Amino acid sequence: MNIVILHVGFAKYLVYALKRIRETNKNANVFLISDREYKEYSKYSTYVNINKVLLKKNLSISKIIIYILEKVILIMKCFVCKDGLL
Repeated sequence: MNIVILHVGFAKYLVYALKRIRETNKNANVFLISDREYKEYSKYSTYVNINKVLLKKNLSISKIIIYILEKVILIMKCFVCKDGLL
């Protein structure tokens, strides 16, 4: 199973969330799509640099996320739910 988290910037709570995800999903691949790699996060997830995709593609953020999921992490089907649409 692949678990993908998109987060920009550093947040202390994310370290605890990633740790908990890793503890409860020992066999899962955990990917963190972010603007910067933080060593605190790297113990629990694999970093995917969103900036490389942003520079190469002229896409909306939704299409960028789908691009990363499909092309970089090789998830065949995905969707993006934006805040305010629920």
